[in-house]
Amino acid sequence: MAYQLRELQANYAGRQIYDIDKIIIPEGKVIGLIGVNGAGKTTLIKELKNREKQIRPKAVVELLPQLKPDEDISGGQQVQEYINNAFRRPSNILLLDEPTANLDLNHLNKLKYQLKYYPGTVIIISHDRDFLDGVVDEIWELQDGELQTFTGNYTEFVDYKTNQRDQQAKDYQTYRNKQKQLQRALNKKKQQASRATKVPKKYQGTNEAKNMKQHYKDQQGKLSKDTAALKSRLQRTTGVDKPKESKPIKFNLPGMDNLKQSTLLTVNNLTVKRDENILIDEVNLKIKAGQNIAVIGENGTGKTTLLDMIYHAYKQNNDAKIIASPKLKLGYFHQQLTQLDTTKSILDTVNELSIQDNSINQTVLANLGFDRADFHKLVQVLSGGERVKLALARLMVSDINVLMLDEPTNYLDIVTVTELEKMLIDYPGTVILVSHDQQLVDHVSDFVYEIQAKQFNQVK
Repeated sequence: MAYQLRELQANYAGRQIYDIDKIIIPEGKVIGLIGVNGAGKTTLIKELKNREKQIRPKAVVELLPQLKPDEDISGGQQVQEYINNAFRRPSNILLLDEPTANLDLNHLNKLKYQLKYYPGTVIIISHDRDFLDGVVDEIWELQDGELQTFTGNYTEFVDYKTNQRDQQAKDYQTYRNKQKQLQRALNKKKQQASRATKVPKKYQGTNEAKNMKQHYKDQQGKLSKDTAALKSRLQRTTGVDKPKESKPIKFNLPGMDNLKQSTLLTVNNLTVKRDENILIDEVNLKIKAGQNIAVIGENGTGKTTLLDMIYHAYKQNNDAKIIASPKLKLGYFHQQLTQLDTTKSILDTVNELSIQDNSINQTVLANLGFDRADFHKLVQVLSGGERVKLALARLMVSDINVLMLDEPTNYLDIVTVTELEKMLIDYPGTVILVSHDQQLVDHVSDFVYEIQAKQFNQVK
């Protein structure tokens, strides 16, 4: 049995987000809904809930919206309780919007267990690639207003898309080669036609002139027909779009050559507390220029608190146990996103603090999923995930040499997570990363520190 709903449409700020004639929801499957930020994923599952009574056959739909955790409690702990409550309520179709954001490995495994034994259908929006690989039976991609379905997990979907892109690249090259070949032939015919115009001077007034005039006239007619045929073939050549590819970015960080392996941050015998509760007994850490480190651990173990303490000490320069080099320029991306000025454009927001040239600013935005045609859109029309991307772009091009990122992938689409990963790998400065995204941690970090049982230990 499968559930059906017809005529799903959504518009925002005069722009059509999607137009879907019919959606078929298979029974008992776990479906991963993916698409770039702003594609309409959240809007779509909200519409499925709002039109619950129109679904045939009848179904009870439970929606778990995105949760913005309170600052005073671990985000993962709040999200897990939120998820538990959703599973307790009876339903046939369960809609989950970014439930994996803020969850540590233990809570992710618990969610996998809950999904395994849930008897109905689940449609889940998530940016966690490993998680999707472990739970989904199908991938739904919402792109350019259309919904495409694919049987298999996320890695299989990526392989399929990669093969598609490779074939498109080959088709595009074939198309361009054919165009160039026809254009060269057309140019050659035009050159021939330009030469076959009049009798050479030495033959003028001779008996051969009349025959030569007729010969040139015939040749002009033939060349004219050949030229018209080539033009027609060129116009009929089926166009193939060039595949979109992200561009590598060469960040310009002033003074990096002079830093070399200089120590930028030292933490000595630091006790991490929340109120009077000790989270980490002792932190000892030394970070050098150009190093990428990650801090991992279960929810509530003190990762964010540690980053907050480092940033506060850097700004106030008043903690003897956290020593910042005078050369350190620290930029902090916090889980609780600082509000952006909604009256400014996307490009102006990035340019405001940038020390990079305009081409780099625009490439960073493009690689993070912003269409160049939309750079002058105001921040106020952006989705939550798009604002996260904008905040990251703004930070990456600013006058800093250390990026400190607390769960930067929360609420980002999978495509953007992959592009962010590439940029962090190429970033010439230092990265301090807190993330539950195992692939991101593995690919970006040189060193990994784990918080477990109030201990802070290097594990990589």
